[in-house]
Amino acid sequence: MKKVFLFNISGKKLERINMTAERLGIRSVSIDKKDFGLPLGEIVGRIGRFGEREQNADFTEEMLVMDGLDEKTLGDFLRGIRLAGAPVALKAVVTEHNLTLSPCALQKELAEEHAKVMAAINTNKKRPQ
Repeated sequence: MKKVFLFNISGKKLERINMTAERLGIRSVSIDKKDFGLPLGEIVGRIGRFGEREQNADFTEEMLVMDGLDEKTLGDFLRGIRLAGAPVALKAVVTEHNLTLSPCALQKELAEEHAKVMAAINTNKKRPQ
């Protein structure tokens, strides 16, 4: 089943993402902060109870985690939320490598990667042509 898991997304942005997901046959699931310490695999339903809940797991940035989307649907979804005025900077696809991470740990990795990409883009913009 095609799913998108939403972290810290609310209001009009949540409505726009939900509408885009529904149009593409994707089920959207908002994740409660109390579950930010669970392994991602447990949240998405790929693994049962797995290890301990991470304590004090919290973050405030918006994040999307997508599962079961083929390449075309993924592209259509990302383009759709951008065109709907609901972009989200931190995005991930569920893989066997991130199933054991908590959303909090995944968010930290994504934020670091995003910062590096943005710094590289800004550096290239400042470079004379």
